[in-house]
Amino acid sequence: MLQPGQTLGGSRAIINSPWETSNDPMFADDPECLMHRQGSLYEDYLPDGTTIGPNGDVDVFVMPGHDRGDPPLLVSGQFAAAFTSSPAVDALLAYLATAESGEPWAERGDHLSPHLDLALEVPDDGFDVRLATILSEATVVRFDAADTMPPEVGLGTFWDGVVEFVATRNLERQS
Repeated sequence: MLQPGQTLGGSRAIINSPWETSNDPMFADDPECLMHRQGSLYEDYLPDGTTIGPNGDVDVFVMPGHDRGDPPLLVSGQFAAAFTSSPAVDALLAYLATAESGEPWAERGDHLSPHLDLALEVPDDGFDVRLATILSEATVVRFDAADTMPPEVGLGTFWDGVVEFVATRNLERQS
């Protein structure tokens, strides 16, 4: 990301581009970039009418790993946690762990499930199905580091440190 020519706008653009519009250059009449790494939530920020798939406007794929093994799939997730134990709380947690509990979310879209039978049966615009297929075929799955950190670290100290690192390296390259 800090090598000249590897990031549209140079490394300065990394810390100065709003993430919500960072894919806009891909959809210009004369595209200025060809790849954009982002999470599945980014579907909401694609231009209206964007088709997804191998023959579409954009497609999704797993980034290759550093070694010869299967590449790790980077994911995030939501968790249910109980702060008290009772039969009702235990029953709710048990239900939330079933494929059935995810059906209403999956029917609405924007929901991937660890339950393979649910993940691939839900009709959608193509994006969720593509992601569900990738998830179901993954042999190595890892949580994004920021998602495993407390918010004050993942969205605070860690984020601030990465921005400072990029800004500092950017200034060093200019001098």
